[in-house]
Amino acid sequence: MIQFNVQDISEYRGQLMGIATLLVIFGHSVGNGVAMPRWMESLCGLSSVGVDIFLLVSGLGLWYSLTSLNGNNVQQGVRCWYLRRYKRILIPYLIIIGFHYTLSVLHGMPISQALFELSTLSYWVNHQGAWFIAMLIPVYALTPLHYRICNKVKSPVLYSSLLIAFMVVISALNYPVESTGCQMVIDNVKQVLYHLPSFLIGFMLAPFAKTGKKISYFWMSILPLALVAIMKAVWILAGIFGVTFRCGMLSDF
Repeated sequence: MIQFNVQDISEYRGQLMGIATLLVIFGHSVGNGVAMPRWMESLCGLSSVGVDIFLLVSGLGLWYSLTSLNGNNVQQGVRCWYLRRYKRILIPYLIIIGFHYTLSVLHGMPISQALFELSTLSYWVNHQGAWFIAMLIPVYALTPLHYRICNKVKSPVLYSSLLIAFMVVISALNYPVESTGCQMVIDNVKQVLYHLPSFLIGFMLAPFAKTGKKISYFWMSILPLALVAIMKAVWILAGIFGVTFRCGMLSDF
């Protein structure tokens, strides 16, 4: 039976990051008025795939970094881990975006608004600002807890798979509310949950990559189909109880 070596993801991490970067750039080009051939515009629809590749590789890397903390002083190690991780994302972010908002303030933007958007809180409330950074801040905060749970449960793969299925279903459901502000917050949370399974898959595959284990292409095909079947069943039940799915995500299957 043909098998896939999970270690290849770690080995070709740089190449995957490069592909993800190109996909994200393509995805933002059309929205910013860049003229390009029709065939290239079709690639812009794959920008979401670039985000998922980033998250998958990040999940793999964070698992490796957390395994290095296993020792006598784990609490101090986790604090250092938080410091390193947040420095890696926040220092470049603050330098680049901070310069942007400095210019915006000089051109009339209220300082309070600039600080609010710089904090990434504006994404959750108004869908404005660097949403990827806004997502990574809580994800990094919860990752050590997720790592600890994976080490305690009997089957980390089953636990992660159930968590992935839960996030996919929750992100697909519609939650109509009367308040426009609340609806915006709900939709923004759903957007993050829609992408988090990629991170969890990378985190789940990391132990296999470290030990050089291989996964059958058969199971790699069956598991997504099983997930779709579960989602389809939930979609049918949701229809019975009057709950809808956004954008017809599941009704197309």
